[in-house]
Amino acid sequence: MELNIKYQELNEKIDTILSLPQDVVGPEKQAELHKLQQAIRQDVFSIVVLGEFSRGKSTFINALLGETLLPMDVLPETATIQVLQYAETPTVEIVYHNGMVKQGEANCEFLKQFSAQAQQNTAEGVEYLRIGYPSSLLQRQVVVVDTPGVSDMDEQRAEVTYGFLPHADMVLFLLDASSPLKKTEKEFLEKRVLPQGIRKIVFLVNKFDNLDEDETDEAAYLGKLRMRLEKAFQGDSEHSGLTEIELFPLSARLALKGHGSATAASGMAALQARLEQAAEEQRTTIKLARFQWQYRRLVQGIYNQMLSRKLLHEANSQQLEQAKQQIEVLLADKKRGQERVQNYMDKEQQVIIDMTDKSLKHFYQRLEEDVLDMVETYRGEDFKDFIETRIIKRVQREINNWIGMYGPRILQLIRKVELQISQELSRNFNQQVMIESRQAPISLSNNAVMDINARDISHTEFQAGAIAAAGGVGLTMLAGGMFMPFISFAAMPLIRKSLLQKNLMMAKAEVKEQLSEQLIRCMYQLQQDVHEEIRKRCTISVKNLSSAYELLLSEYRDKIDAEIREKNIMQSQISNSIEEDEKVLNMLKKLQIQ
Repeated sequence: MELNIKYQELNEKIDTILSLPQDVVGPEKQAELHKLQQAIRQDVFSIVVLGEFSRGKSTFINALLGETLLPMDVLPETATIQVLQYAETPTVEIVYHNGMVKQGEANCEFLKQFSAQAQQNTAEGVEYLRIGYPSSLLQRQVVVVDTPGVSDMDEQRAEVTYGFLPHADMVLFLLDASSPLKKTEKEFLEKRVLPQGIRKIVFLVNKFDNLDEDETDEAAYLGKLRMRLEKAFQGDSEHSGLTEIELFPLSARLALKGHGSATAASGMAALQARLEQAAEEQRTTIKLARFQWQYRRLVQGIYNQMLSRKLLHEANSQQLEQAKQQIEVLLADKKRGQERVQNYMDKEQQVIIDMTDKSLKHFYQRLEEDVLDMVETYRGEDFKDFIETRIIKRVQREINNWIGMYGPRILQLIRKVELQISQELSRNFNQQVMIESRQAPISLSNNAVMDINARDISHTEFQAGAIAAAGGVGLTMLAGGMFMPFISFAAMPLIRKSLLQKNLMMAKAEVKEQLSEQLIRCMYQLQQDVHEEIRKRCTISVKNLSSAYELLLSEYRDKIDAEIREKNIMQSQISNSIEEDEKVLNMLKKLQIQ
């Protein structure tokens, strides 16, 4: 409740400032205040639900909603991303990859079209389903993202899932109480979730009611599982990274029944209370603070503008002429000022590049280990397709993920340098100068294209058949320095296995060498692109800072000229203007947040 009051107070303060005359606020600050107000109103707490097939994700989501809306089955059901948000009446929108949006029906039968068990591939081309529902949890500006089973995701659905992860405020990971934290689950968290910057995961031990009550000590079971999770993700391993681990025993099936005793035993009430608490805490400590910081910055900028105007009104003609001369000196000395800005930026630019290189080095080591392990453990026949499609797509996706995660970090570092420089310029100008960053998000084109030709062993079946057929007519073949005698068709499976293993060993040896070489080339290309992007952004920053400072000086000089002319013409009205400025300044002081 206190949070809602703070948000309401902030909105009211923004409304009050927006009601001021435009010559006080200014068009730019006015637009930014409107943008801030819109961001506050659209602020949501995002929960991403992950887990392997058959962990009961759809049942869990239905239990959260209190109704069987999503299809449930013993077979994989969720084939698309499903984004659930609050609506007064149930709604479904189908969002396609091409941007098209279609209306659907908010019922289980309609949603079955998009399940993994649907006979027709209705989910093809669908990016995600946007589902509106009148849930008390969702009404708290909570958005729940339901994902396909970890082991069931194809490349495209995986792209979308990993696109949601970096923006998640909370991740729920469903485990099966009968076999929690399998090797595949651990690897998924290590390689796919933690690298996305996720530092807190709530583990839901679902199907807890399936455990034998007589043989299971709940406290001991959860204590042992917690130790496993802490060892895996908070120990000394290279994959450590979770700052906190939370465990909730759960029975989504019992919760969905909705009866008193079943609901109480399900554990859903405790979890729902925790989710509501987390949403409240997250918005309080992080997002509200960010909104308040943006508000303070804007109000301070408006206040500074008004203070400058008041000082100009109060100054006499002689003081104004002196100030104008000082500004002319600063404008004449702009070349030296630009050099100072450039020198400072060059030094900080190298710091940013060094930090980025460290991240790239760690990323490369993890990626090489990952893809070479995939090659080593491959046991199929279509090895050529596996390498030239799946491996290459995996590398491309990992590179894109790194760019998506680290790009904003680079901009943050550059923005920090911009602020430091603007503060130094402010001291020269003797007022607080807030120079805005107009840069767009980092969007590197991924030039690190993999081009690997793998040995094609897909004809193993044909080769084995040919050898066996030859043996059938009495021919022999040399193998390992020894003559292989007569071979009949009955021996074909054994030959096929031996030949496949031999071809795989040769193919793997070749492709591993190629992969290592190509990865080095990819990383070098990526590193050069990132360096170039950083240099380009820093150059833009220097230009923007220098231009903004010069513009500020010119505008201030023009204001002084206008004030001098006004004093000469309308001396009688100046005292009234000063009084009005004083009133606005006092009001802005009251509207500031400490």
